[in-house]
Amino acid sequence: MDRRKFSRDLSENRIELIEQGTFDKIIFLEELDLGLNRIELLQAGLFKNLNDLGTVSLSHNAIQGLPEDVFRNLHLLKELELAGNKFTTVPSRSFRFIKGLDTL
Repeated sequence: MDRRKFSRDLSENRIELIEQGTFDKIIFLEELDLGLNRIELLQAGLFKNLNDLGTVSLSHNAIQGLPEDVFRNLHLLKELELAGNKFTTVPSRSFRFIKGLDTL
């Protein structure tokens, strides 16, 4: 089976909402850039099928908090960019599933 990995750059698209199920049928995604948008809320389970993600950028949005299991299946995640958001609180449990995170 050919397992080509790829990336998606969705930055600077004025995205405000990512609906549940948006990424459900995407496989082999290694990098996802959602930076410089207008995202305020990340739904629990949003990234549940993106098991190959190594890098996620959510920087420079309007995110105020993180659901506890938003990163549940991202076991290969090494880099997570969250700078430039409007966090008020972030539960430490939000990161409990990410074991190999190098950069936050």
